[in-house]
This record gives sequence, C-alpha cells and structure tokens, in this order.
Amino acid sequence: MVEVLAVLGLAALAAVLVWGWRRLSRAAEPGPRRTAWGGDEDRGGTRIVLDIESSDPDDPAVQRLVQEAAHRVLARDRDLVEVEVVARDGTVLGVEHRPEPLPADVELPPALRTPHAPARHTPSPVPQSDPGHPRYVAEPAPEVRATPLAERLDLAPAIRSRIADPDRALDVLRAILEASDRPVEVDGDLLVTGDVAVAVVDPRGDTERALNHAFLRIQGTDVARGMIVRLGYVDPTLTRRREAAAPHVRHVGADAIQRMADAVAAGADPIAFAAGPVTVG
Repeated sequence: MVEVLAVLGLAALAAVLVWGWRRLSRAAEPGPRRTAWGGDEDRGGTRIVLDIESSDPDDPAVQRLVQEAAHRVLARDRDLVEVEVVARDGTVLGVEHRPEPLPADVELPPALRTPHAPARHTPSPVPQSDPGHPRYVAEPAPEVRATPLAERLDLAPAIRSRIADPDRALDVLRAILEASDRPVEVDGDLLVTGDVAVAVVDPRGDTERALNHAFLRIQGTDVARGMIVRLGYVDPTLTRRREAAAPHVRHVGADAIQRMADAVAAGADPIAFAAGPVTVG
C-alpha cells in the first residue's frame, strides 16, 4: 500500500512539474511583434506623384484621390496656388487650384435684404374657433428610410457584387479588400487581412468603450498592425493620444471606406490608402 501511495505521489509531482514548466515556457515566449504605422510624409511642391499606375484621369475614383491629395498639399503650404498630380509613370491625372477668396463687396440678393416683420411669440387674440381662421392641423411627417451604406458610396461593380449586407460597414470593407485580391478572414466584428486587423466601431454613445473594444479585439490577434474605422465623430485629441500610446493601431474616419474603394478602382492597395492618398517621391 505504501508503495502504491509513493508511486501516486511521484506521478502527481511529475504532473505538477510538467504543468509548471509549460506555463513558464509560455510566459517566456515573446508576444506578437507589433509594427508602428509610418507617418504621413510631407511631400509638397507644385507637382506630386500619386502612388498608382497610369489611370484614366476622368475616372471619378481617380478624380477623388487627386483632389484630396492636392488639397492636402495646398492646406499645408499656403504659398502654393496650384498643384499638379501625376501617376507613377508621369501621366497627368489632374491639376487643382487654390479656391479664390470671396470678394469683399458681395451683396445679398434683394430677397434677402427685404426687411421682415419679427415673429410674434404672444398668444393670438383671434379665437381658434373663428370660421375665418380655421385651425391648422399639421400633417404627419413622411417616413424617411435610411439609405444603406453601400448605396451611399460610389463602388465599382467588382466590389458591389461581393457585398452581402449593404448596410454593414464590415461587410462593405470585406468586399473592398477581396476585390483588391487581398486575403480576408472574418472573425465576428473583426477583419484580418495579411498583417493588418481591421475593426469597425460606432462611437456614438460611449466613445471610450467603443474604441477600447476595438483595440482589445486587435490586441487579441497576432497581427503586426491594426486599424480602427470609426463611423462617427471622435475628438482628434483622443485618437492622437491613443495612437501615441499604441502606434501600431491607426484610427481613420468613415471617409476611409470610399477612399479604400477608390484605391481598388485605381489599382492601388486599399489598406495603404485608408488614411489618405499615398504620394511617392
């Protein structure tokens, strides 16, 4: 009996030692390697090169990318009057001019300059039952149905045909990434494409909670970088603070969805264009 107990004790001790060794081994293993997003390079001048191949300058997707890239340069350099945008092969895609300021002597139309009597906020002395002044009954406002997200975007047929739920931003992003021949894995409310995890949040309500949830979902993966697409307004100070603390997670607005779709139409990488049109030296 004593020998049996001794054997059982040794077996239990061995099991504990093996469990402890495995736990220490897992703790010693390095975590996922994170990679910070590169900063936006300040490429200015009167001529900038958009990181796309030769494209049709009349394509609406190309025009949107050209306008945004040029306007960013014009906003950085107040001395510039115009910016020429070209493709990598030198094809001119467009020229954007700084808008002229409004003239100082702008006059209002006569209809707006006509004085109007101030609105009265006192009770009317006219009885409501007076037949000459019938009571106005307002008609119920017509029901306005929200337009699905995909219908509010200019999407190429190759993207639109892949969308299963047109009102779900995550599904629209999946279709955009698939149309660019990127591998895509869907994990609930998260997309994983290559070394990037993409989360979509609606910050209305509890903004901090929404952003924290997206961040933790990205941290739960082993990808190098993450991207949070927000479908509402977030204080830029908040996103800058978060990106400073975790430079491997980038925050972009809802406008990134259209920009990513435009990048696909222009033959560019939608992930690279998510934060803005990419220019090269």
